[in-house]
Amino acid sequence: MNTFIKKISTVLLLVSFLSCTDLDVENKNQPNTVRVLETPDDLKSVPASSFRDWFNNTHAYDGPGIAFSTMADQHTSSWGNFGMDDLSSEPRVQFINVKAYAYSSITETYWKKMYASLSSANDILAAFKKDPDLKIGNNGADNNMVKAMSYFVQGVCHIYVGLVFDKGFIVDENTDITKIPSFFNYDEVIKAGIAKLDAAITATDAGNFTTPAAWFGGTTYTAAELKQLANSFKARALVYGSRNKAENDAVNWATVLTLAENGIQKNLAPQGDGLPWSGGTWYDLKRYSYLKGWTHIDMRIISMLVNGSASYPTDEKGFNSKYPARYDNNNKPAAKGKIKDGVAADQRLYSDFIYVAAIPHRPGRGYYHFSHYRLSKFDAPPRGNNRVNSKSKLDDLTVYENQLFIAEAKARTGDIPGALAILNDPKNPRKARGKLKDLQTSDLQVVLDAIFYERDIELIATGMGISFFDMRRRDLLQPGTLLHFPVPAGELQVLRQDLYSFGGENKDGVSTSNGGWFTPKKLP
Repeated sequence: MNTFIKKISTVLLLVSFLSCTDLDVENKNQPNTVRVLETPDDLKSVPASSFRDWFNNTHAYDGPGIAFSTMADQHTSSWGNFGMDDLSSEPRVQFINVKAYAYSSITETYWKKMYASLSSANDILAAFKKDPDLKIGNNGADNNMVKAMSYFVQGVCHIYVGLVFDKGFIVDENTDITKIPSFFNYDEVIKAGIAKLDAAITATDAGNFTTPAAWFGGTTYTAAELKQLANSFKARALVYGSRNKAENDAVNWATVLTLAENGIQKNLAPQGDGLPWSGGTWYDLKRYSYLKGWTHIDMRIISMLVNGSASYPTDEKGFNSKYPARYDNNNKPAAKGKIKDGVAADQRLYSDFIYVAAIPHRPGRGYYHFSHYRLSKFDAPPRGNNRVNSKSKLDDLTVYENQLFIAEAKARTGDIPGALAILNDPKNPRKARGKLKDLQTSDLQVVLDAIFYERDIELIATGMGISFFDMRRRDLLQPGTLLHFPVPAGELQVLRQDLYSFGGENKDGVSTSNGGWFTPKKLP
């Protein structure tokens, strides 16, 4: 017999949503929500809505994604919104980790929402734990599907807390809510997320199901396809989790190769159905920042597209190097100029980016913010009309990203020809869209550079933080750039722990970058 479900409550992140700030009050760890579900089948939609919330919040403009892109010198902007100006200032400054900070939402809100999604998944698994005879669907036909999706959400939520923050809570349906939670370092949180994806895979192996299309924004997933998606997210966690080159070199690249080779065969790309203030339920608000006047493409990217022959608008002396020279705020911008059609070997310069004569950013905040190019890849047609296509496919984890995992893992485990076969595949974007010549080399670094180039160009504005994570794990973030965010001040205050932060002068290479992709120069 199915048990009539009245109340299911699990730890909701313990302290993140508590209204009180006094830990001495009674029931200090009591969750703030009690989910009331009338029948077992009410459980079926919960993990799906939790995943949608994970997706929308990970791609929100007030989350860390836009700040990460400017910190990685992929996008550029002098506007304060979302911490863009503060966190991409040169020289870099420390992140202001106080609740009163105008842009504290990039950590405060993201932290809370990741754990809210996690709590919902925990609720479902707690229900199964409470009632082993619980049956969802016809005689329990949907049990494995619901379990697999719940474990999957647990996995990606933990992984993204570990990717973004220096530490976090590890919380699941087995957590003892009578105890004040402990923090775990980012690598342990990521490891916990991977373990949850393993649990999702076990559930897929036990079931023969196809998810409703609504669960993934218009695309169904069979049990086998959900297993592939879990494998690709595991690979993503291992590849992007490193905080510096030493950690990256220590990654088990043979494991990454196995995971990615058993990874996705179709893009994780929900169908956008409009912006949230217009009733949309699947959206990528990072794209909203690509509108004309908000963010432009950093000249680091444009220079890569034209083999180092593009200079920053501040470059009055015409320096042309692989990474263009950077100057202080006292210099005047150079004359406006557009890269001539046909100059770039990579044709994506002309298909994915658009020249803008007027630079919208403030000179007083640094000419290093200046660029004449913005991302137009996601413009609503006709191209260049300054509207974001919110009803297109919203790529997060693409087959090409997964293939680049394979290519990098092959290269790092000694199979350079195997890596080149992926880069030179005429069906892949490097050839099909970029029209680039085949790469012929036995030099590992040349191959790795080509792989990272593809990530910067083709994966731009897909999965949140890719450019930042890639620069972080190669010691290429500008010196003083934080390598991860601290636990939000609001959480620390509730726990009565000291506030702390990263970035700026403390360049330890552990939480704040001591590397960099260019050496600042000044005009003679």
